[in-house]
Amino acid sequence: MATKTAKPAKTAKPAKGVAKKPAADKAVEMEQFAHSFPRRATGEADVLPIARRMGKLLCQSLRQSFQPLAEERLTVEAQEPQVVEHDAWAAKRKGPTGFAFYQLPPMKGRMAMLLPQDLIAALVDAFFGGSISRGKSTKSNFSSSDLRLMHRIAQNTAPEIGAAWSQIGPFRCVAAGFTDDEEEARIAKGDAPLLLQPFTLAYPGGVKFTIECVYPVEMIQSGREFCTTAKPEETSSADPAWRQAMGLAIAETYLPVRSVMARPSMTMNQLANLKEGDIISIPNVRNLQLLIGDRPFARGNIGEQNGMAAFRIDHFEQGKIS
Repeated sequence: MATKTAKPAKTAKPAKGVAKKPAADKAVEMEQFAHSFPRRATGEADVLPIARRMGKLLCQSLRQSFQPLAEERLTVEAQEPQVVEHDAWAAKRKGPTGFAFYQLPPMKGRMAMLLPQDLIAALVDAFFGGSISRGKSTKSNFSSSDLRLMHRIAQNTAPEIGAAWSQIGPFRCVAAGFTDDEEEARIAKGDAPLLLQPFTLAYPGGVKFTIECVYPVEMIQSGREFCTTAKPEETSSADPAWRQAMGLAIAETYLPVRSVMARPSMTMNQLANLKEGDIISIPNVRNLQLLIGDRPFARGNIGEQNGMAAFRIDHFEQGKIS
């Protein structure tokens, strides 16, 4: 019986007009493909650790700001921060959104807090006797009451945000207005990176809302040199409200300020013979001390301003009160 011999398999021929790549080029191509992982921007690596620290601190501050508005128990949880381009951030928004703006000197620039319309409307309903636990509002635009509440939120949250940031550096927070206009909400150029820190506001009944604190990455980088290197758990645990009250109390504390022009000396006989109309000579003394209590604070000279005696400070003593 005759046996058939197996024919060798046909090799595929390259198509006409397609150049055959050398093996060396293929190896380079495969190596590039194998290592083409997405790279994290330098700015992202710089600001994300700061954002995570601030997320934990801001949870308490935001709860203190929002809970009184509805008078219902509120839990605030920070979500993972991320870095996105400004235009991509603007494109993903759906429905009417309010924007409260803040400045955090000595940082440069301004941050924004995104306030979704359904949250604002629900808080207004709760203010007039409703309950947030009934569910989210289905309104599609802001009413005049919504805008008034948004203004109140923008003003009332500024001290709380400042108290949180002051725990990692010499920062304070200044309210810089609010808007519901998308065009007015631009806080950076279209391709500029933004740091997004979302927060979940959870009310009874499983009702949840998401707000965002948004910073230009450039803004956070401008304040990095002022940030402490302590870990979040090592920062002060003092109540922000107590810290603010203490700061206001210290600012209103009065201290005795005095300056002594001269200290002439007299004998007992001269002192005993003094009578009305006598003149005691005082030398023309310069470089007088200004005293806070009994502590030398500054030096200067006595003069006149607006018809009243005045003291001009020429220089401060070492270790003056700052």
